[in-house]
Formats: sequence, structure tokens, C-alpha cells
Amino acid sequence: MQSYYTSSSNHGPPEEEIQWLLNECKKYLSQAGNGSTGLEIRRTDVLSAWQGFRPLASDPNAPPGAPISRDHVISQNPDTGVTFITGGKWTTYREMAEDVIDRVVKLHGLEDKAGPCVTENIQLRGGVGYTRNIPIQLVQEFGVNTEVAEHLAHTYGIHAFEVLRTGSEPRGGKALLSGYPYLEREVEYACRNEMSSTLADMLTLRTRLAYLDSDAAATVAPRVADLMGKTLGWSKMRKKEELERALEIIGSFGGPVPKTQKESIHTIEDLFHSFDINKSGYIDYDELRLCMKHFGVPFKSEEEALVAFNAIDKNGDGKIDFDEFMRWWTRLKRKETTTMSDAYRISSDKLGSGSDSRGAAFG
Repeated sequence: MQSYYTSSSNHGPPEEEIQWLLNECKKYLSQAGNGSTGLEIRRTDVLSAWQGFRPLASDPNAPPGAPISRDHVISQNPDTGVTFITGGKWTTYREMAEDVIDRVVKLHGLEDKAGPCVTENIQLRGGVGYTRNIPIQLVQEFGVNTEVAEHLAHTYGIHAFEVLRTGSEPRGGKALLSGYPYLEREVEYACRNEMSSTLADMLTLRTRLAYLDSDAAATVAPRVADLMGKTLGWSKMRKKEELERALEIIGSFGGPVPKTQKESIHTIEDLFHSFDINKSGYIDYDELRLCMKHFGVPFKSEEEALVAFNAIDKNGDGKIDFDEFMRWWTRLKRKETTTMSDAYRISSDKLGSGSDSRGAAFG
């Protein structure tokens, strides 16, 4: 899996594409109907964003000027007689297999020796013996909660029992992170039984956490690195390299805070607007918490974040307006101890306050 990711396979889509998708969603989800109110579509609702690369096949034996296919292409090398298939996509892999095998059987006159292709009926790993009652059996036998049982059954099939038998801790052992059904022992199982060998692979393709919540994937990465290092016998240097590489890849995913936030900050007004991710004219609790983390000074806990938010929100309306933000910034300037300004490497003297805030913000 080391060679799967390359410098050219950046997962992160441009911010304008994220905004385009949100705007399209607003056309349908923000509209009220049937006596109900519409949904508010916010930029902070985007937990992860990515883009994919689809191969377009060009048949070397096609006539001149033939269009590039968006489907898979089957052709035969006229010199060697080798039949090959290219293009296609993951979701049609069984159809691709059937088409190419049927073509080979026909080309070589093997119809009498080979029956019809059976790939459509071949079960995936974990499918043999699987029943819809497995989640219930996992709850009964191991005491895991329903969400974890459903996750394990849908991910591993009949092998979910093996996953839970990997460790000796009761009730499936420790959760990998709060809010998601992943267990720590899944990491060991994937390393020992599914040939997972890199941290990036574990956090993207195995758990898919980076695709579901890029911030959560980055948060749990050090712990997963420890678990994989212990299972696979990594050295300190190898674990450090794996963590750096995984965080680089996860960092290329989009998240709730646009990546362009830091680049556009030159004044206090810019700083306020950078926190106002949803462009509502004020900063809500989630925006404050997310931006503090994005700029490198995360709150230690939800409680600390709530205390800070309430301290800034002087009128108690659940919103931080620009005046409240400015008063908070002025207080920060007066402090002699380390402040958010220092952590952000923002120069208070350059930024100033109010109308005189026209300096460079970062570095």
C-alpha cells in the first residue's frame, strides 16, 4: 500500500467546488414543504471533502478519432493475442470480470469446456455464513452496543466474531474515538489478518474515517500509530514517518473550515470573517471551536470551549457579533501573559483594533 498515494493524487477538492455542492443542496434541502421547515445548509456541516480520479480508457485498436470511453474497454493485442481490459470503476468490477472472461471464452472456443461466468454469485470475504441476525448475536455474546455490532457485522460479515475475539477486554474493549463505532482491536485485526501495513491505509481505506470526518481522523492518528506500531513492531522512526505521512494525506482532505482561511487574514475584520465560516454575520459556538483548532490552538475540552464562548458572548444570545469580538480582542492585547494572539503568531500591534487594524496577521 506504500505506493498507493502519490504527490499527484491529492484528495482535497477546491473550495469553490465545495461551495457549489452546498449551494446545490440548498436549492432542495432549504425549501420548506409539507408543513415542515427547510434545513439550514452550513459550511461547518462539511466534515470531510475529497475528490476522486477516474481512469478514462483509450482503446489502441479503435479506429482513428474514436472517443475515449467512460466505460471499461476490452481489446486484444493483434500481435500476441493477449486479451486485456482497462478503464472502468470499482463499482462495476464484477461486470468487468464477467465481460472479459466471456470474451476470452468466446475468442478461444471454450464454450463447451467452460460454463457461464459465476462472479455474480461469489460472496465477498465474510459473506459465507452471514445472516441478518449477526448484529444481535454480537450484542448477546460480547455485550457490545447496537451501533458497534451493526458496524462490525456490515464491515467484517461473519468475521466480526473473530474481531471481537482478538482481545481479552470485555464488551469489545476500548473505542477508538468517541462518536464513532470503531474499536481499537480492529486495528490489530486488520494488521494481522487483512495485510494493512500503513497508517494512511488504516485511516482512509480500512476505517474510511478520513472520508467521514477528516478532523476526527487526524485526532485519532497518533493513537492508531501506537496500536499499529505495537502490532507490527515499528521502530520509533518508522512510527514517526507513518504519522507524518498519514497526517499529510488527511490534511489534503477538506473539512469544516476552508483551507483558505489563514491566507486571507490581514486585518481584525478579516480575522472575524474567517471565524464566521457560514457567512451569517456572527460567530457561533461550533465556528469558534473549529477555528481555534484549525489555527492550532484547540480547546482542551468542550467545557473549556463553552466557557470561552460564553465569556465573549456578552449579551448571551448565542452569537458573537463583531463588537463582542473586538472587545475580546482588545482584552487580549492588554494581557501580558501568553494569549491566543501569541499562539496564532498574530501581531496585535500590527492588527490594532477597529479602524486602525490594517496590518498583516500571520507570521
